[in-house]
Amino acid sequence: MPILIPDPALAAVTWQHTHPEFRGRGYARDLTTFLAAQILAAGKTPFLHVKSENGAKVVYQKIGFRLRAAMVLTVISLRWRCGQSQYFRIWGR
Repeated sequence: MPILIPDPALAAVTWQHTHPEFRGRGYARDLTTFLAAQILAAGKTPFLHVKSENGAKVVYQKIGFRLRAAMVLTVISLRWRCGQSQYFRIWGR
């Protein structure tokens, strides 16, 4: 198992969710663009994680994020079946 060491040159854009009633209005695009600009202005590289089936990845691509790596996340929880895998992709600018 790889050991992940935090990199001070990176900053994550995380936990963005748009309520279904408000999708398609550009809120997520504007917020992500603003956050990425703030991170870049601080001299860091913004990145985010997105599931491969998430339609928001198109928005991230239009903003300038690109696929950097794919990873498999195995979730072990009482609420999930043990060993169920979720596929995420790491996007970076």
